[in-house]
Amino acid sequence: MNFDTTHLEDLAGRRLSLQRNYEPKLRALVETRTTQLGFDDFERKAALRSIDALVWKLTAAGIHLERLWENRESFAVQQLMSKALTGDPEPKRFTVKEVAFLTAEFEAYLLQARAFISVAQIHTLDACRVPFGGQITNKKYEKAVRKAPKDVSVRLTRAHNYFTQNVFGRGKWGSLLKSLRDRVAHFDRVRPSKSTSDGGSEDLTVAGLSLERLAQDFENGTYDLLVNVIAPIWERDWQPGPYRPGMWA
Repeated sequence: MNFDTTHLEDLAGRRLSLQRNYEPKLRALVETRTTQLGFDDFERKAALRSIDALVWKLTAAGIHLERLWENRESFAVQQLMSKALTGDPEPKRFTVKEVAFLTAEFEAYLLQARAFISVAQIHTLDACRVPFGGQITNKKYEKAVRKAPKDVSVRLTRAHNYFTQNVFGRGKWGSLLKSLRDRVAHFDRVRPSKSTSDGGSEDLTVAGLSLERLAQDFENGTYDLLVNVIAPIWERDWQPGPYRPGMWA
């Protein structure tokens, strides 16, 4: 086994050690509440599947972010971050190994981090037994919330409002991720145009972008999402600290 492979495994191990801090708590939350609320087997499996996906997206995004973080002082990363919101092409990614590697890591991070938010939205629907199939968008999520049964409408509306105001609001971390992800997924190779960003992206450009800000916003935002959306959607307050049997009873 060469050094590079060992180093990558160590990095993944660090993120997995963080995952072990919250995965048991989240699975226990879902297992406890689905039992208490009388979920059938299909509903329970759907909720567990989406919470498992949420945990994995958080871990996967963290791995890519750490790879970028390791190279944060390099000229290639500094150029990458300075051009992230401009849409300027970076021809060196096709010819220079360092630039190509870091660009690939950055794009992979954006896709996984944005997917984390989408899976969180899906999980709120699973927690309220609102069926949903296919790829979710903010518009589809809003429509599903509007059509939700009355007994879960208040919880889902609160979750939707949090996503709208605190995740995708102007200048918020999810708005930045969405703008960057959309450039990667739609602008660069698929549908060239002068601008594909949504509302708020120009303000973010003015505010500037750094890897430090991206990393801190992501870490803070994901934790706040667990505290303010995932636990409350199950009608529980977030419990800090390690997993304890019976903590969600």
